[in-house]
Amino acid sequence: MAAYQKYFVLFGIMLACVFTDQATKLWSEARLASSNPPIGPPHSFDIEVPTAAKGTKMVDFLKEDLSWTPGEEVEGIARSRTLVNGERSFDAERVLEGGETLTITSRKAEVIKDFFHFRYTRNPGAAFGFLSKQDSPWRRPFFIVVSLLAIGLIFFIFRTVTNDQKLLILALSLIVGGAIGNFIDRIAYGWVIDFIDWHYYREYTWPTFNLADAYISVGVALMAIEIFFGAKEDEGEEGKEDKEATA
Repeated sequence: MAAYQKYFVLFGIMLACVFTDQATKLWSEARLASSNPPIGPPHSFDIEVPTAAKGTKMVDFLKEDLSWTPGEEVEGIARSRTLVNGERSFDAERVLEGGETLTITSRKAEVIKDFFHFRYTRNPGAAFGFLSKQDSPWRRPFFIVVSLLAIGLIFFIFRTVTNDQKLLILALSLIVGGAIGNFIDRIAYGWVIDFIDWHYYREYTWPTFNLADAYISVGVALMAIEIFFGAKEDEGEEGKEDKEATA
């Protein structure tokens, strides 16, 4: 059983990464909207007005429902970025009826003002938008093949890892979990859903990313630490053993 311990850790972390990555992407699909994504059609989401909200002004209802969006932004959504039962409405003070469907055509969620937002986008390229502007019919097959090769390589490397290399096991597990998460998107949609938007006011913006990208980045950093510092520790222990043997 001990010989397979590393595989239990691998699949546990991998499944956790894939689950959280896909769950957050589904949330972004259900609660964020973009009228002009970089690829594919505009993305919107629907809100069904409950019976209890009958008689509520649309702007007030949306302020409560879209809790992570600033009030002034919600007012703009209510005025010009909302369809009521499929028809454009420019009346933020409109009184709602129970059972109506509100379609939000553009919305981002604010986590930390001027620094951290959730913003829906589609990335046809690699992590952090790499090669996203290269328009080619071979782009999707290329990334699918590269993803499969990368996942296969990680599993091949993992075979040589021992149970005591805990940091390397964690690193490879995070990398393969993130790679599979983005691979699922490429198969399902032809692009990867990104939604985490870090920026410093309007001056500096980090490329929009997702949890899968974060897992891969952390995994690569941990693997680098293991390679450079773990190797030195191993060399030090071997040198110590040689000195003891000589003595």
